[in-house]
Amino acid sequence: MPWCPNCKEEYEEGIKQCADCEMELVEDLKEYDENTYISLVEADKQEELIDLFEYLLYSKISDVEIVENKEKDQWSLNVKKHSFDEAKKYMSVFVYNKKLEKSQE
Repeated sequence: MPWCPNCKEEYEEGIKQCADCEMELVEDLKEYDENTYISLVEADKQEELIDLFEYLLYSKISDVEIVENKEKDQWSLNVKKHSFDEAKKYMSVFVYNKKLEKSQE
């Protein structure tokens, strides 16, 4: 049975994403620890993630990386599990500020 690595909820077979925190589910929590990188957001192009990556680094989220997911033909901005909740909050602020900037143009 799949599990959410963040909130530790068990899901039925066939479900791929947590309904609460939207994280990708894993098959075994034993293999999953605090130092594991997990996807915060995905994009079609690496360039779409650069500004957020730099913002997270500026915000003292140092356990962050951008990696290519060749199976999905996408790029993923990943953070270590122990930084996920904080990074998600910073990402919300980042997205809000970007929307605000666009509305003022």
